[in-house]
Amino acid sequence: MVCSHCHQAGHTFRTCSTITSDEKEKKIQENKQKKIDSQQRAEARSIRLEQRRLDLVARQAEAERRRLEQERLFTQYEVINQNEYEVAIYWGYNNSNGLKHFMYIPSYEAKEIRIRKDIHRIVIFPIMEVLKPNTNIAEKNLLLDNLERLFIFNMKMDEWNESSILLSHPYKPKKTELDVWKEFGLKSNYLLQQLIKLGGKKYDNLEPVLDMVQDIQIPTHNDHDKELAGIPSALTNIT
Repeated sequence: MVCSHCHQAGHTFRTCSTITSDEKEKKIQENKQKKIDSQQRAEARSIRLEQRRLDLVARQAEAERRRLEQERLFTQYEVINQNEYEVAIYWGYNNSNGLKHFMYIPSYEAKEIRIRKDIHRIVIFPIMEVLKPNTNIAEKNLLLDNLERLFIFNMKMDEWNESSILLSHPYKPKKTELDVWKEFGLKSNYLLQQLIKLGGKKYDNLEPVLDMVQDIQIPTHNDHDKELAGIPSALTNIT
């Protein structure tokens, strides 16, 4: 040990021969005060930490209260798609003209949605009605005032009294004359390709005809064209 008064080793200030009684008493009182100050700081720190813990608990409790309050505002619905085509669900506010894409539901499947019954509207379209041009993705935003698309459900949910939404609506996409010819060509080519895959070239009478299929130049087309033509495409199983 080293003396805090004379800084020599082997003793403390209490046994130091160079310290006076007054100096010793003063140092004792200083050390006591330091200890008291240290204890007070530790207690104050402990109080602050406890207060922070209580504040955190209070904030968490308030957040949970608000969450439960919000939960009570939302209503759950089961949307059942009994159609042979996929649908896209959009939602919007009753007092707004905008719609936002929410989810897809494949044919013959069901999904649950949760919305504010008092302020939300649900609009549901056949997927082919809302695809972005030359893509397999539904448009993110639509305007109610500018809807030229065929919807199969359009409802302010405060006017809907059921717990589920059953979708069962025959649907045929609108086709231009060009679409009709595309369907004719793509479907014909598809059927010929299937004949080849099934071994049609093994038959002497069919082989010369099927060999000429490879010489057919198919114009540029996309999955949207295939779906309109009624042949398999990436749109057949959008998820």
